[in-house]
Amino acid sequence: MIVRSTVELGHALGLAVVAEGVEDQGTYDALVGMGCDRMQGFHIAQPMSPAALKAWLDTAAIHGGPVPAVPTPPLADPVPAQRQSPEPITPARGSLPSSAA
Repeated sequence: MIVRSTVELGHALGLAVVAEGVEDQGTYDALVGMGCDRMQGFHIAQPMSPAALKAWLDTAAIHGGPVPAVPTPPLADPVPAQRQSPEPITPARGSLPSSAA
């Protein structure tokens, strides 16, 4: 009910409504039924390199638009894992101004 109301409110304000996080066909179908204008999420396409994106968009254009029926190409370069924060830098003894010590 909240999602439907949000879609209706967006349309009443003259906006296109985008749903983010669409991860399965049931959610996709429900949003289409509610009149959602655009969707994104792993069900539509997984993260991909720029070259893979171009190929995916070219394929989607042939099929009339990027929809779940158009398979996402495999990742050429996997999304890099989150880098761990480096160890904190500890100033050498005596290097802090006397007011900070």
